Amino acid sequence: MCIIGIKEYNAPDFTESVLKRCWDRNSDGAGYATWKSDLGLWEIKKGFMKWGEFISSYKKENFSKDNLVFVHFRIGTSGLKDAGNTHPFEISDDVSKMRVIYTLTDKIAIHNGVVGQGEGDASDTIIYIRDYLSPLMAIWDDKRVSEKIADSILSKGASRWIVAVGDKWWKYGTWHKHNEWEFSNTSYEESRVVYS
Repeated sequence: MCIIGIKEYNAPDFTESVLKRCWDRNSDGAGYATWKSDLGLWEIKKGFMKWGEFISSYKKENFSKDNLVFVHFRIGTSGLKDAGNTHPFEISDDVSKMRVIYTLTDKIAIHNGVVGQGEGDASDTIIYIRDYLSPLMAIWDDKRVSEKIADSILSKGASRWIVAVGDKWWKYGTWHKHNEWEFSNTSYEESRVVYS
């Protein structure tokens, strides 16, 4: 099972040791997203298939308490174990757009769990976003969507999700607090106990 980490505004950046534990237990690729307030867009950088590539890129960001950052470390369950299936994803009905490893976009999704099956090279998460989440974007601003419909489709099984539209974001599922961060499971811990 993958892991998502949340570093909210006013929280310190993730420590390298915590990120390394996440990688060591979820090593099928990694990525991260941050809100770029000057652009009004999310910046996604993903497709890191080696720890050194990930941590080198991440450290160059020099994230501070002024940044909102989401990280994701993957364990592949469907589709290829390649750069294109790493998270985060632009929310789209176009699989090729979701597999791009760098983009600026106004809508993103990040997932931890299994939601059906993949299709060809694409993971189950990409297909789920294409078929269920992307169509909701047309009515996402309607308060009833996130309260009822989104909660229903995004809390399937033991899934955890982050969905961000513009500068607003929502998390779904059960999360674990660690210091000033939140994680979608406990594979960031020094012990090897992992709860799904």
